[in-house]
Amino acid sequence: MGLVNRVVPADDLREEVMSLAASIAANAPLTVAAAKAAIREAAKPPQSHDLTRIEAMIEACFQSEDYREGQRAFAEKRPPVFGGR
Repeated sequence: MGLVNRVVPADDLREEVMSLAASIAANAPLTVAAAKAAIREAAKPPQSHDLTRIEAMIEACFQSEDYREGQRAFAEKRPPVFGGR
């Protein structure tokens, strides 16, 4: 079903969780916020979904300076430096 993508020994769990959290935190802040909002909306009953809000958040990501920074960083083969703008 794709619900599990990794299994680690219990002794390694904290290190793996912290590594995943750091990886998520290194992404563009607007994109992380939009993803979290979309996940929260998906957990609601369908009639309660605020898709207009989520679509606006996604569009804001594509219009952001961070989006352009991500494209530049990829083209220049360097890590992006996101500023939340």
